[in-house]
Amino acid sequence: MLLIRADASVSMGTGHIMRCLALAQAWRGQIGPVKFVSSEMPNRLIDRLKNESFEVIMNDAAAGSKEDLQHLKTLIDDEKAVRVVVDGYQFDDSYQQGLADHNCRVLFFDDYGHCSHYEADWILNQNLGADPALYDNRGGRTKLLLGSAYVLLRQEFLGLGVKSRPRRKQIENILITLGGSDAHNLTLPVLFALKQIAEKTMDVKVLLGPGNPHRSSIDDVLSEFPCSIEILDNVSNMAPTLSWTDIAICGGGSTNWEMAYFGIPRIVLIQADNQLLACQSLMMAGCASILDARHTFDEFQLINELRLLLTSTSLIQQMSHANQNIVDGHGVNRVLLEIAPDGSSSHN
Repeated sequence: MLLIRADASVSMGTGHIMRCLALAQAWRGQIGPVKFVSSEMPNRLIDRLKNESFEVIMNDAAAGSKEDLQHLKTLIDDEKAVRVVVDGYQFDDSYQQGLADHNCRVLFFDDYGHCSHYEADWILNQNLGADPALYDNRGGRTKLLLGSAYVLLRQEFLGLGVKSRPRRKQIENILITLGGSDAHNLTLPVLFALKQIAEKTMDVKVLLGPGNPHRSSIDDVLSEFPCSIEILDNVSNMAPTLSWTDIAICGGGSTNWEMAYFGIPRIVLIQADNQLLACQSLMMAGCASILDARHTFDEFQLINELRLLLTSTSLIQQMSHANQNIVDGHGVNRVLLEIAPDGSSSHN
């Protein structure tokens, strides 16, 4: 049994659950059963997990609290869990230490070194250029799994059977996706900016995640849009949409690794402090342009970046190749090889 402790909400987004889902799918396919444990999760995301036949155990304790930790330890014993995955910034070093003292082996997701000390068996930071120095203060048994070689992709992407498609010279298909919840409704000003420069030949899709509460305000912008535009709400399989996409405007979360796999040139909006380093690394690698939207939204900068992408075939090709070079689709298997119990290459 694998237990996954992770949460989702409008404020934190859905990325923690979705990347854990990639690991859950692979674990169940190669090793054994998986259950999710959560203190907070939108109903539509719970339904998504249940539709994939994953059990979701809800916990009333405050995330990261002593009560939360005790609830998880009790589940570990009751379920005879052989591994535990913990993903979320609300889980600190004391939470890790409590699990270590309980003699369970733990994979701990981390994006920017948010703990003062690390005691988990494995630390997974899949960001491009993840710095080992973030984890200098760690226990002797802690192993680091760092960088985009460990990017976790869900089966919907890997099952498509293609990494990318040739980039067309003329950009037509534009995807807007600002995360599973888009807490600050950045989709709205992005649409206003795109509306100013969109051409009739373009086709725009706006992807709204399972935690997005802003559908009504977004619908109001669609009238008199100069090109074809479609709202995709709570899509369970993103792979066909990414395969369709020429360029994208996206948030700074884990969707970037999915887009990298498909070689999609894009403009990335930094929505939170914990996304800054990862987004800067993507820009430095030539994978994307970035726009800092943590405090203010610069409509003119977005318009300028869009015009550059729409008119520069060479930039599109360079970005596409750079993206394909950082994510190869084998990350989830690399992680499984590290954390799987000995002799568990099939269901047990």
